[in-house]
Amino acid sequence: MTVRIVNRVLWLIALSIALCVCCSSWSEDMAILAVVFILSLSAIATYSRFNRSTATVNLMIWIGYNALLGYCLFYKSDYGTSLMWLCYMICLNIFQTIILSCIIIAKLIKQHFRR
Repeated sequence: MTVRIVNRVLWLIALSIALCVCCSSWSEDMAILAVVFILSLSAIATYSRFNRSTATVNLMIWIGYNALLGYCLFYKSDYGTSLMWLCYMICLNIFQTIILSCIIIAKLIKQHFRR
């Protein structure tokens, strides 16, 4: 029971980070970041069908680096470094999405051939 509560709290934190980062100053860059956030969170949600505990760890990692990079994006963006933080954020989210997608596809293929 407590694992489900922790999991839901983590999802609420992740969604609030995504909303705070994307809705603070809306531009084309933030639209790209919002799409990457949606892809990354949907990959984590899909992976939770296979292994809930690993998906929770992935969600905690996602929250960790996006909270840190979001803070740096808004409060440490002197002399054009906000583009650097934005690129780091997009690249890490795409990297995590690609890895999770490959794992999901491998698990689906393994389940298909197991039958």
